[in-house]
Amino acid sequence: MKNYLLIAYLLLVSACSEPFVYFSGGRLSGEQAPLLTMPTNNGVMQIETLPEDPYSVNIGFFVLDGKLYIDPAADRQWYQNILIDPTVRVRFDGHEQIHPMLTVVETDPAILAEFDPARIVLRLEPLN
Repeated sequence: MKNYLLIAYLLLVSACSEPFVYFSGGRLSGEQAPLLTMPTNNGVMQIETLPEDPYSVNIGFFVLDGKLYIDPAADRQWYQNILIDPTVRVRFDGHEQIHPMLTVVETDPAILAEFDPARIVLRLEPLN
């Protein structure tokens, strides 16, 4: 019986188009709108990469000096997708709107010093 419940759960999770906890998803649903106000605190968001074959995940983000940053590990699928196309769509935890953004590799040494030196640091710029 436990095996059947596990299989049913996995089928249910895999059928979802949105990311679920640690599982990736596809295209994010919701109204798309320009990001007019940056978040003021660090938090969690959903990021969608590759608009032609959407791939979305839940990730943490950081706010420094009013700018939005993410720090992917090089082996993450979503980061590999960003290398193909740096445009993404994001939805912040607890919000319904989706915001188009452009990922830019951060080069400012003062900003980079705030992050783990083994990580890549990307700044997210709103596409309005």
